Amino acid sequence: MFPELHSSYRERYVRAGLSSWHIYAQRERIWLGLCTERGYQHQSRSCALARQRGRGVYILGPFPVASSQTVTVAHNSDPTCDQAFGPYTGIGVICNDDCINAIPIACNTSIAGTTIGSNASDAPGTCGTTLNTSGGVWYTVTGTGLPITASLCGGATWDTKIGVFTGACGALTCVTGIDDFCGVQSQVTWTSTLGTVYRIYVTGFSTNTGVFTLNVTCALCFWRYCNHQHCTRLLEWLVQREREYHEHG
Repeated sequence: MFPELHSSYRERYVRAGLSSWHIYAQRERIWLGLCTERGYQHQSRSCALARQRGRGVYILGPFPVASSQTVTVAHNSDPTCDQAFGPYTGIGVICNDDCINAIPIACNTSIAGTTIGSNASDAPGTCGTTLNTSGGVWYTVTGTGLPITASLCGGATWDTKIGVFTGACGALTCVTGIDDFCGVQSQVTWTSTLGTVYRIYVTGFSTNTGVFTLNVTCALCFWRYCNHQHCTRLLEWLVQREREYHEHG
């Protein structure tokens, strides 16, 4: 006769922010039959947690958004007593599907996000492409006076769209938008105004949703942009260095 584990668990998700989620595992009772309780451990598919014993609620995580996890109650010496629950997939809370909750992102940085679980209640409509057929999320970046690129190339495996806007939420002005740029992923570049806040909207073609990495790149001061006021000093410095080189060798 196989030893049996007589144990009941209730698992529930705790939405814990955009980038992570937790499992609450509640051990209600333990009756081990022919198995001897010598210690149990909670473990996920990717991470073995500290050994814990007895009844109560255990918080497992955090886990990455959209990742799949399995909770296993494992006997420390008799695997016939093990019992698995799951797998479970958590989506986290989507706060930035509202324009007012847009997440700021700095120049030349990347941010991981998801549109899974988002809604289109604050979708902007049309800007270069239709942007209101699927849920989406908002980000902001401050203009530098030079071109800025917002890209999902290499950062998503699903059919994406991007729109860029200025103005207050509810009274947005379209700057640029696109559906496909690199395969079915999206990328836009626009010439920014110094100090202006730009609102970037990430969404999907049709009803597509998924996880992504948004890369925001701000151009440096290249020769073709040196008519901008804040590049003047660099130009003067380069000219001076070239003059000194020819004078002194």
